[in-house]
Amino acid sequence: ALFMNHILKTKGDSMYIVANTPHAYIHGNCYEVMSNSDNVIRLGLTKKFVDRDTFKKICDEKFDEMLYEPSLLISDHIKTNKNEVTYHKDKIDDFILKAITIDKVTKMNIDKETVLFIDEGNVEIHFDKNKINAPLYSSYFIPKELKDVNIKVINEDKAKVLLVSEYIN
Repeated sequence: ALFMNHILKTKGDSMYIVANTPHAYIHGNCYEVMSNSDNVIRLGLTKKFVDRDTFKKICDEKFDEMLYEPSLLISDHIKTNKNEVTYHKDKIDDFILKAITIDKVTKMNIDKETVLFIDEGNVEIHFDKNKINAPLYSSYFIPKELKDVNIKVINEDKAKVLLVSEYIN
């Protein structure tokens, strides 16, 4: 097998990959967040459309750019508060990622369109007068109009959620 640039990541690491840069995940779980305008070119290991010709064209045009610079691999800003870690990359104004550990119940003030991923544990999502049981590895779109959302841990001491929301500087 040919590895163009083998990079080992550990849980909690983040990295930024420029659009049109070939990449693959060899082992483990990963949350990949991309802009709406991105297209995916698949090379195999899928029942979806495989487009080797387009991949070859990108490789021919951008080979030098495909060698990752270490400064591109991690977030420029990683802020840590009590139970929250925020990841953001300079010059990328599409979205921001937050990892939040929830002890019992956490009130979220949603002021942007947000996608919520359940990364550890099982939770209930409470909004308005509704409740959703959210099992491990599920994901939910939360419109900014909901504003106040409560996340409650079920049957465990704590849970961890990831929030991806539009970035407004």
